[in-house]
Amino acid sequence: LLDKAAEMKEAILCHDHPEVARALLAMSNNLLGPGYYHDSTEVSDAAIAIATSKFAHKSPFLVDCLHNRGNVLRDTGHAAEADPHYQQALYFARQYFGDSSPAYAILLKDLAESQRRQGLLLEARETLKDCIKIHTEVYGRDHWVTAQAVMVLALVLKDEGKMDDSLSMLQNLCIPALEEGLGESHPWYVFAHGMQGICLKHTTIGHKEHNSSMEAHERVLLEEVSREGEEYVDN
Repeated sequence: LLDKAAEMKEAILCHDHPEVARALLAMSNNLLGPGYYHDSTEVSDAAIAIATSKFAHKSPFLVDCLHNRGNVLRDTGHAAEADPHYQQALYFARQYFGDSSPAYAILLKDLAESQRRQGLLLEARETLKDCIKIHTEVYGRDHWVTAQAVMVLALVLKDEGKMDDSLSMLQNLCIPALEEGLGESHPWYVFAHGMQGICLKHTTIGHKEHNSSMEAHERVLLEEVSREGEEYVDN
């Protein structure tokens, strides 16, 4: 469908129209998810070429272009090269949308994931602090968009060795919100469950029989870990 939409726009509007670039960006993002990195990069190049020739670096549309390029570089194993694109996109997003906008927060989330993949865990935590704050104010804590940002924080906590806190994030914040907002078949929900399994294998909670017959002291431990995990969001 995206291919057809791009072809129709190009036929109607001409090959270098901004709307064609928008369709190409959507196509690039769609190819990136399942791992068609080479094709995603080629389509992204075409979209960015149109955008930069039309707007001369003075359009909010460049936020989407830079964001897309950052994601392509990050997901193809070039996270360090992706960061300048995220930073430039954040600069334009502040100008055109404001630093409390959802567009700004989504960029922060993707930048934090890039930082995490480079082992810059402290930087990722700081980036996510603002991201989660914006999403919580705009959507609420229990919304699936907020849950996606919290998921990145859960990954950071896992990488730091804080398995209990990561598990608490997943069980008490991410999985319920993703299930309600996106459904059990959505990739984000499936990924959250996979993360939960990894944490259960390496956490004090996971070393116990995790079932409905939990002993009293185990329930107390789980509640304490839940509170500790929530403090990462609140603070």
